[in-house]
Amino acid sequence: MIFNRILFSISYRINKLNRFLIKGSNNIVDKKKLIGCVLEIYGNDNQIMIARNAKIMNTRIFIKGNHCRVILHESAFVKGGEIWLEDNNTEIHLGEKTTIESAHIAVCENNSKISIGKECMFAHNVEIRTSDSHSILDENGIRINKAADVSIGNNVWLGSRTMVLKGVKIADNTIIGAGSIVTKNIETSNSLSVGSPACVVREKITWKRERIN
Repeated sequence: MIFNRILFSISYRINKLNRFLIKGSNNIVDKKKLIGCVLEIYGNDNQIMIARNAKIMNTRIFIKGNHCRVILHESAFVKGGEIWLEDNNTEIHLGEKTTIESAHIAVCENNSKISIGKECMFAHNVEIRTSDSHSILDENGIRINKAADVSIGNNVWLGSRTMVLKGVKIADNTIIGAGSIVTKNIETSNSLSVGSPACVVREKITWKRERIN
């Protein structure tokens, strides 16, 4: 019993350690709200702003560029995964009381943004991205897969292994079923969408975090 307590204590201390590598100037980071995180910043004038009762835990945060921002509003919580910002003037916003178990959230290409509303709940291994990160060209050598913003409304539940791709908007009070790939807008509020590509299969519903008997 005592040995187990010692192991737990050591594990807990290691879990709380952060590792920071910041190269550049005028980077502002609320380090007290990062727990067990790996933070890499290469650039200038970047910000990680974390409001009251919000925190990021056991997450890799990678920023390569200038004037990039990560903003967590009050009581938002990221529990694991990766937050990735690349190029200039990119942003990630997490609304109040939004919780993320683990996710890869990637904002790439200049002036791109991911906006996530209030009281959302994201399960494990969610992926959200504004860009394909590589180029697709037509027969004339013109790129046809430019980045586009992602907007997720309030009270949205993303099931495990959900992917939300560039340019997508998801309406308020919706559920995206586990393993779904969202390639187009989900415009119907109070709906359940599933599949690849995801589409609405049920309307006039809502959801709650707690189980109701």
